[in-house]
Amino acid sequence: MTTPTTPHDDHTPPFDHAGTAQPATARRRWLFAGVTAAVIATLSATGISQAADGWREHRHGGMQEPFDAEKAGKRIEQMLDHVLPDAGTDQKTRIATIAKTALTDLQPLRQQHRAGKAEAVRLLAANRIDRNALERLRVAQMQLAQQASIRMTQAMADAAEVLTPEQRVTLGTRLQERMQRHMG
Repeated sequence: MTTPTTPHDDHTPPFDHAGTAQPATARRRWLFAGVTAAVIATLSATGISQAADGWREHRHGGMQEPFDAEKAGKRIEQMLDHVLPDAGTDQKTRIATIAKTALTDLQPLRQQHRAGKAEAVRLLAANRIDRNALERLRVAQMQLAQQASIRMTQAMADAAEVLTPEQRVTLGTRLQERMQRHMG
């Protein structure tokens, strides 16, 4: 592998501040980075997090059910069929395993987060507002979010590595179109 001889490297945006196009390799690198980010966003938004929350029941006004690993696993598999219709069975199986493992790993954090929300309600409904306790709770909740983010990023990177670069580009294009439809 050769070292780039131009001032443009992996961190060079596809256009400079004046709007002048940069070399095609820089544009490809940024496209690849964007597609990778789209894969991460998709697996986060449609796979692991929605499966964990029982989103269909909640979204349709029903009571949110307690976590059911079997139902969550089935939802993950259904979502993968929808989001990655061109992926092979082996790829979907590997990605589903990654997502299910992450989901299991995230459950204790989810329970702690919910307990924190209940604690916030209790603190805010008290006769005297304890700002120090609220701040400690905020810090604890942010630490939980950080831990969840780290685990989600690990799972999404693992899942993205299962796909070929071409599949990631196709997925990125599909997701971009979907986002445009939903955003208007």
